[in-house]
Amino acid sequence: MMTTRAIVPETKLVGVDVGGTFTDLVLVDEATGLVRVAKVPTTVANQAGGVQGALAGAAASAAEVAVIVHGTTTATNSLLERKGGWSWAGARAPRPTGSRATSSR
Repeated sequence: MMTTRAIVPETKLVGVDVGGTFTDLVLVDEATGLVRVAKVPTTVANQAGGVQGALAGAAASAAEVAVIVHGTTTATNSLLERKGGWSWAGARAPRPTGSRATSSR
């Protein structure tokens, strides 16, 4: 038995970026074409709070959202700025020295 699911045009799509200072959100209502934006302070201790605050700022609830795309500038900046000496699967991130990168081992 095969079940099919219709694509409902009344969906709300959200893109959210959590930054070090602000959390930015864009909401698109496919049914009306309405676009809403929100910018709220990032809640560093629990970043979900900033996302929830941004949803409220865009006059939406999580239950209404069909698709959410999440990005985090804080993680990207940490990698680019080499802060924290992050590691993954035992490999250390190289730290720049002059114009050449060297291992931190």
